[in-house]
Amino acid sequence: MMKVFRGVIKSQEQAQSHAVRDLRAFHRRFGDLLASRNGACVCIIACCFLSFVFEYFSDILLLAMFLIFWFSMWSSSSLPFKKPLYCKELDKNNPQPGSNKPGQSEGIYYFGNEINTSNELWFNNSDMRTHCLIFGSTGSGKTETLLSISYNALVQGSGFIYVDGKGDNSLFAKVFSMVRSMGREDDLLVINFMTGARDIIGPQKDIISNTMNPFAVGSSSMLSQLVTSMMNSGQGGQSGDGDMWKGRAISFIEALMRILVYLRDQDALLLDAGTVRRYFTIEALEGLFHDRKILDQLGNESTYEKEIPFDVKDPLSNYLVSLPGYKMDKKGEQSDKVYEQHGYIIMQLTRIFGSLADVYAHIIRTNLAEVDFRDVVLNRRILVVLLPALEKSPDELSNLGKLIIASLKAMLAAGLGDKVEGDYKDVIETKPTNSNTPYLCILDEYGYYAVEGFAVVPAQARSLGFSVVFAGQDLPAFQKASKEEAASICANTNIKICMKLEDPQETWEFFQKTAGEAYVSVAKSYNVNQNSTTMSYQDTMEANLDKRNRVDLLDLKDQREGEAHVFFKSNIIRMRSFYANPPKVEKLKINQFLKVKPPSREEVKFLNSVCSVSDFNIDIEDNFDHISEDDQLINFLIKKINSNIPLDINKACSIIDEIKDFNEDEPVEEISADFIPKNDIFLNIPLEDRVDSVYYDYGTSSLEDCLIDYKQIKSAVNKMAILNDMQKSKANNISKNILDRISYITCYEFYDKKSDVASIIDKIIKNQ
Repeated sequence: MMKVFRGVIKSQEQAQSHAVRDLRAFHRRFGDLLASRNGACVCIIACCFLSFVFEYFSDILLLAMFLIFWFSMWSSSSLPFKKPLYCKELDKNNPQPGSNKPGQSEGIYYFGNEINTSNELWFNNSDMRTHCLIFGSTGSGKTETLLSISYNALVQGSGFIYVDGKGDNSLFAKVFSMVRSMGREDDLLVINFMTGARDIIGPQKDIISNTMNPFAVGSSSMLSQLVTSMMNSGQGGQSGDGDMWKGRAISFIEALMRILVYLRDQDALLLDAGTVRRYFTIEALEGLFHDRKILDQLGNESTYEKEIPFDVKDPLSNYLVSLPGYKMDKKGEQSDKVYEQHGYIIMQLTRIFGSLADVYAHIIRTNLAEVDFRDVVLNRRILVVLLPALEKSPDELSNLGKLIIASLKAMLAAGLGDKVEGDYKDVIETKPTNSNTPYLCILDEYGYYAVEGFAVVPAQARSLGFSVVFAGQDLPAFQKASKEEAASICANTNIKICMKLEDPQETWEFFQKTAGEAYVSVAKSYNVNQNSTTMSYQDTMEANLDKRNRVDLLDLKDQREGEAHVFFKSNIIRMRSFYANPPKVEKLKINQFLKVKPPSREEVKFLNSVCSVSDFNIDIEDNFDHISEDDQLINFLIKKINSNIPLDINKACSIIDEIKDFNEDEPVEEISADFIPKNDIFLNIPLEDRVDSVYYDYGTSSLEDCLIDYKQIKSAVNKMAILNDMQKSKANNISKNILDRISYITCYEFYDKKSDVASIIDKIIKNQ
């Protein structure tokens, strides 16, 4: 015997759509049927079948088939959102600004297809810059959908930033596969905070991550706010004395960042988390304030030679004076109370900088970072960030997310600019990102690292050409940082996508209100058909208008992987998302870069003191068939002047005139195109001559017979010219011309000891 349930079982359920009645006129319904290609095909096939049944009406049916075909082919088709760019047709869903006339098709982002009609779903640049919000429970296919959206950026030749709050290394493998399929491996960067539950100490066998340094860019106030936000997350819930010490710690970090960022911008200091921590002691602060002593991340000390401006030093001075018992005239001899008070302040920062400079030292503690967010965005590179959700506490995970978000905000702030006065082209049109395609920024599982204050980014990012995609499992996760922030993010995203949903509370209520309600005609009642032997129910042919929700929770629950409801403006489209599914690759590789340090202050001084010969504007004729002795001597004198060798200008001029008279009657030899001068950069120098020379450097010189091989250069230039669709004869002429120029510029004939010029130069130097 079957058990009786009080609840409704599956067979007793009735779909609401069965009770809805279509009240449109017949001609409108038939017109919509013919407008679709499938409906037109069905009508044409039906006419063909009827022409065999009713032969007398075959001519009329043939005419009807032509009319149906003509109506279907020439009727203006449309897609739910936008038409793709490659169509090059008018799109009524993309009206021209200030009018209702249809504009050109501009769709560049392909999301998927409508489930019932298979219509493609496209969005244009303007739509994407209004940002996107995606919610979907575990197993809804959210990650694959996000990867497929990001594949659009690769097809456009652009890039994207993908921040994954789950920390799954398979994501990097999929991104690497997509990048490999487009030939963009060189632009791929990864910041991997996952350590595999082990300590990372010293060099590793395999590259774990690229490096980044959030302190390398940004103003002092922005870096101070970064540290402050991490304090709020890590030290939340304090009150009373805790808030007082936290406030003093904020004042200290603001004063310290003010002077350290100034030194960084003056190229006197490479700033990172380890360097900032070096200045946590009273001795380091006093040395910096009084003696301009600079400490690097290894503790090496140097002196800043220039005077630090007063408004830069003043915040640090006020902090030191505010310490109870501190006296400016007792440098290095402060009382124990000063150290005690300063120690309480430093306690607020110990955890933060311990995590940055120690736990993730292999990523953050670097003087020359591989990941520069300005370079990533402006050069359209691909950046993947993996956050360890299982390894770290929620507070620690949030701090790591804040590092990425703060670096991104710093880049956005720099891009917005600070000028409001000047030429329009200099103030407005010089923004760094003015592209026809937006730069995509995907924040997957944003609820795990939600940052308070990030809600303003969607509004500002639109003018900079950014498209931000927020993704998560439910709305409450977004509200962890702030309910107001979550509400602002939901309000500032115009494209909302709901995948498989299991939260019947806040997330469902949000989409229910987003979809709104609509009036539908519903059958009023059903009566039993008494003439039927089965006693079935039939419609009473009456209908009422009811106001119903446009979406149903059960529809959201029943969605399969990749299926979603798309909410854009007032439209709701049931979508099957695009599945990129890139092929797997056998070998994964992280890009490695060479660190190139900036020149030292001494090197900069030396280079500034040496003036280039090209500054003297010595004319070099295009048809340089002969190297004059006059130009040789002048070049040599200029070099001697640059090397600070004292010369008597009057004597030098008289000697130049003497050489001019000496060479006046000498014949000038014609130099062919293939001629190689005796002492130029192509000269073959025997090994014994180089070893005997005082200018020979065993550490950097090679054992080749010449500096540059003439034949190799000529062959390379010929190949490049031929690859640029030049004829072989023209390529040969170009290569000869280039080699002649190199030979002329690098000719050192006057250095020959046997030449008259060399003897005269020796005479000049001896007479000084």
